[in-house]
Amino acid sequence: MNCRRWLRLAVLAAVLLLGSSAAAQNPVALKAFNQGIEFMKKQDYDKAIPAFDAALKANPMFHEAYYNRGLAWQSKGDEDKAIADYTQAIKFNPLYGLAHNNRGMAWHAKRDYAKAAADFTEAIKLDAKSPIHWHNRGMTYNDLKEFKKAIADHDKAIALNPKEPLFRISRGIAQSGLEEHDKAIADYDQALKLDPKNVMAYHHRAEAHQAKKETAEALDDYEAAIKLGTKDPNTYYKRALIYVQVGAYERAIADYSKAIELAPSHAILYFNRGNSYRHTKEFDKALTDLNKAVELQPDDHLNYQGRANVYAERKEFDKAIADYSQVLKLKPDFAAAYYNRGLVRRMKGDKEQAEADLKEAAKLDIRYAR
Repeated sequence: MNCRRWLRLAVLAAVLLLGSSAAAQNPVALKAFNQGIEFMKKQDYDKAIPAFDAALKANPMFHEAYYNRGLAWQSKGDEDKAIADYTQAIKFNPLYGLAHNNRGMAWHAKRDYAKAAADFTEAIKLDAKSPIHWHNRGMTYNDLKEFKKAIADHDKAIALNPKEPLFRISRGIAQSGLEEHDKAIADYDQALKLDPKNVMAYHHRAEAHQAKKETAEALDDYEAAIKLGTKDPNTYYKRALIYVQVGAYERAIADYSKAIELAPSHAILYFNRGNSYRHTKEFDKALTDLNKAVELQPDDHLNYQGRANVYAERKEFDKAIADYSQVLKLKPDFAAAYYNRGLVRRMKGDKEQAEADLKEAAKLDIRYAR
C-alpha cells in the first residue's frame, strides 16, 4: 500500500486543524508560520521549511510549526527529519494525535512496523473518532501479518467513514492475507461501487482472482487498472506472471518491459524478463537482462541460476559451471544447482564430477533421484 496516500489524507486534516494555538504566538512566529502554511498549500516544501524554521526561531515551543515542518520533510521523503520534528511537536503537546499518526507513517515508511503501530495506537487513544488512525494501524497490522487485528481496525475505520474506498481495499488485503479471497473480492467490489475508477481496487481484486486461479477475471481486472493509467509496476509484473503460466512469453516480455520503465532498479523484473527471453530463444537479450539482475542483486542465488541456464543452452559450459558454483556458494543446499551443474559437466565429458553433483542433488531433493 502506498504510504503517500495516507499522507495525503493526513495533509487535508492538518490544514484544517491549524490555528488553535497559533493565534497565541508572537507576531514574528505567527507571520512566518502562516507563510509556511501558504507554501504547504502550494506543495512548495522547499520554501515552507525555511518559513517554519523562522517561526521556530521566534518561538522554539511552537508545536504546530514542528508538526508542519515534519509534514514538509515527510512530503520530501526525509522520514528521519520528519520523525525528529513530530517528536518535538509531541514533546510540546503530548495530546497531539495527528503528530503521533504522522510519526507512525514515517516509522512505517522506514519499515519499523512495531514503532508505527505504537504511534497509531497512541493516536487512536487521543482521537478514537478518526478513521485515518484506525486505518493506518490496520495497514501496519497487515504488514506485520497480524491479519485478524488488521480486519478489526479496518472494520472500525469503515464504521466511522463507510464512503472511503481505501478502507475497503485495505480490509480486502487483510482478508486475502487470511486466504479469504471471496471476502476480499467483496470488499474490492464495494470499493469500486464507491469509486468506479479506483486503480488499486482493480489491481488487488485481480490479485485475489489470481490466487483463486480465476485467470480470465484476473486478466480483466489488470487490464482495467492499466486502462485507467496505473503507474504501479506490480500490475504489469503480476499480469506478466499469468502470461508466463500460459506460455505467452512475448506478452510477458512486453509487460516486464513496461514494469522496468516504471521501476528500473528492481532486479526481479530483469530476472523474469531474462527467463522469458530464454524461452523465446533470444539468448543475447536474456543474458543482458540476467547480467543486470546480478548487478542489482549480487547476493541472490537465483540470478546466477538463471544466467547459468542461459549459458548452458548456449553450450557455454564453463561459464554455466561457474555460475552454478556461485549459486552453491550463496545457497549450499540448492539441489537444482547441483543437478544442472551435473548435467553440464556430463555434457562436457567430466563424468566423475557430474556423477558427484547428481548424487548430491538426489540427496538434497528426492525429485532428482534416478
